[in-house]
Amino acid sequence: MSDEFEYHGLMLDFVHETFRHYRKFDQSINNLKDYFEHPEFRTEGAQKKIVGLQKICDAMRTDVAYLMLNAKISNEELDPLLKARSRNIYNVYRRARELFNTERKRKGIKYDDRGEAYGEVYLNSLFPIVPKIIYQNAIKYSLPRQEISTYYSEDAQKIEVRVENYGPVLEEDPKRVFEKGFRGSNASKDKSEGGGRGLYLAKILCEKNDVDIRAESDTRNFQVTDIPYGVFAITTTYYK
Repeated sequence: MSDEFEYHGLMLDFVHETFRHYRKFDQSINNLKDYFEHPEFRTEGAQKKIVGLQKICDAMRTDVAYLMLNAKISNEELDPLLKARSRNIYNVYRRARELFNTERKRKGIKYDDRGEAYGEVYLNSLFPIVPKIIYQNAIKYSLPRQEISTYYSEDAQKIEVRVENYGPVLEEDPKRVFEKGFRGSNASKDKSEGGGRGLYLAKILCEKNDVDIRAESDTRNFQVTDIPYGVFAITTTYYK
């Protein structure tokens, strides 16, 4: 057995094991969601610890996905691990955003749902990361006491979900938000942390699931300090 072949086998085992641990950890965080909402944990110190735990989970989620997609493992080898199953899109988005309730409430942000979409499409195990990235970005860049609106629409051929928030106006081509390491010039003025990896990863995962994703940034609406704000939207389209 060549060293290269042995290394590849070890890498594949490592990816499988890492993904197994990630799924257990992610499920544990979701199971603790209601526990975190208990009045006992609404102290400032407890909330900071909860937010810190959520950030660890977010970082782990992104890192595991990067590992799996960049470990030079063939699609055939990843398929058993990333097996697709039928998922209700409405539920996928609802569950994704619940993970960020603590940060959302801290900023006084409200969710607003419009339209309906109850159809199902086949998506692999990593895809639910995509709406989590979308909502995480929306909360991070939204001003306090704003709304994040989710528009659902469905017909016989497709389901479309559009998530809107007021964020820093994107002066550059909207397609660039999906480039690795890119942050808009106005977003860079914001004090929020960001490495330009989230939407890049979301784009890759959408491509692997035959999902279209696009970004739009409205013209400037109002200005806070030296940052112009307007409607920013991420739309995903799922084909039946």
